[in-house]
Amino acid sequence: MKYSKSDVRGKVGPGLGIRFEPQGLTSHSGPVVLRHLLPRLDIRERLWGCFRHPRSNPIYGRHVVMMLLVVHLIVGHRRLRDMDFHRDDEMIRRIPGPEQLPDVSTVSRFLVGADGKSVAKVRRESRYLVMERLTQEKFSRVTLDYDGSMLVTGVMPKGW
Repeated sequence: MKYSKSDVRGKVGPGLGIRFEPQGLTSHSGPVVLRHLLPRLDIRERLWGCFRHPRSNPIYGRHVVMMLLVVHLIVGHRRLRDMDFHRDDEMIRRIPGPEQLPDVSTVSRFLVGADGKSVAKVRRESRYLVMERLTQEKFSRVTLDYDGSMLVTGVMPKGW
């Protein structure tokens, strides 16, 4: 189903308050934390800057689709088709902001249409986010694990 801009864009209600109580967390705890974390990191504005240069004006902003992909990965999904599992989840919908989440085919077309300049800008912003956090943490040492072999086996891969 194709939506118009007025169907997609709308105001999102006020943020949910976070209250910690001595009980187990529900499956909604992750999206609630994300809803408060991502604005503090200025993710929406950073992604908007990565996709400002294309001239077309799609119904779903490119930065919103990218933010949806980030949320999709953070909540544990790896395949685009898995977006159907949280299409109607109010908690997930509140994070990127649109009233209606895009179909998987819309997201797929977005990924196919992403130009090299946008991809380079997203990579740069991702690096900046990591480096900003590492600088704030002031770690004495940082270990990079590219393929997971150290995590699983505790052995360094050949060539290291």
